[in-house]
Amino acid sequence: MKRRSFITLLGGAAAWPLAACDLTMTGDLYTSPTDVALVDLSGAATQQVSLSIQPGREFAAGSWPHTPLAPNAAIDPQSAALVSAFVNMLNVSQRTVVYVLFGMPVYVVPADQPTVRIKAASGDSAKDAWLQAQWNAVPMPDPNNFIRKQPDDWEAIIYQPSTGLYWEFWLLDKTGNKTTDSAGNSVDEWQAVHGGQMNIRTNDGSWRTDPRTGNKPGMYGAGINALALLITYNDVAVKQKIAHPIGCTLNIGFCASVWNQPPAMRTDGQAGPTPPAIPEGAIFRFPADLDLNAYPALAWDGKGPKSLWRLVAEAIQNYGLVPYDQSPVTIIMAENTTHYTGTDLFDQWCNQYGFGGYTIPGDVPWDKLQLLKFNNLLSP
Repeated sequence: MKRRSFITLLGGAAAWPLAACDLTMTGDLYTSPTDVALVDLSGAATQQVSLSIQPGREFAAGSWPHTPLAPNAAIDPQSAALVSAFVNMLNVSQRTVVYVLFGMPVYVVPADQPTVRIKAASGDSAKDAWLQAQWNAVPMPDPNNFIRKQPDDWEAIIYQPSTGLYWEFWLLDKTGNKTTDSAGNSVDEWQAVHGGQMNIRTNDGSWRTDPRTGNKPGMYGAGINALALLITYNDVAVKQKIAHPIGCTLNIGFCASVWNQPPAMRTDGQAGPTPPAIPEGAIFRFPADLDLNAYPALAWDGKGPKSLWRLVAEAIQNYGLVPYDQSPVTIIMAENTTHYTGTDLFDQWCNQYGFGGYTIPGDVPWDKLQLLKFNNLLSP
């Protein structure tokens, strides 16, 4: 995702097309069938974990990432045209994947993790001062060997459940210098161009423009929190349920300079040369009554584990598919597990159950998607 300039937020809140439901806190973690060390998130000094977002722990209970779509949610009048544009985008992409090998690393850190200053390096002195105040004490694990997403955006997430503090970084890189962490260790110094810090316990899944400075935090162009849309290993292999919306990038030329709020807070999009263009924050979904078993790639026998693409399709049906940023390739982002396990657990799990790789199967019925009615379509 090569980021374009962010466009100023024009404000205004509107409703997510919700289903009535009782959102309650559920268990934190589950036993992994592949013997991955999943530990509790109490803040004790433990190794990294994979997690699934939980209401009231990651994002406020009742916020849009946790709330299913209403089965009878209104369909937008532009649905047929924009679904057709979306299907065409997938055909143009030709290598649509769940991007795992170079996917998003999520560092879940304990309460006693030493902190270190990450240098703000956007080149804008006022913005850097604003970011630096958020990055002076980041609980970055092992700065000498820290791994970020490759190959273009160099992104990473750091999350400390004991405090609820959460950081996103874009264009994160070593400076070539040394610095000292809070434990007195000499470690590699890092810098980042964009991102931010939030208290994720009370957040609704959004990065809002700072009202005082106009600065726009977060790593995604639409201002959506990355963890709200990220498929984690825990979602797929442990819980066997993706209980949140799925996110995808849009092929450049199909993203409009308007956006749907929520879930988007802003856009970095430009209207494409061939209308209709798809706004960031649009909510696509498979119809609530679509029989997923009618499609071999999505079928489930009701007994064994559900395949990756069955889980993705169920999430799209129940929570939606949301474009969050631009890319020349269509990507559905998933967690990178190598930084805490040393292996690609998604690949291991898919091979274990014969589900194959990450490329979307040919019989996923993208043409059956519906576009939900825009709740608040903003334009610069």
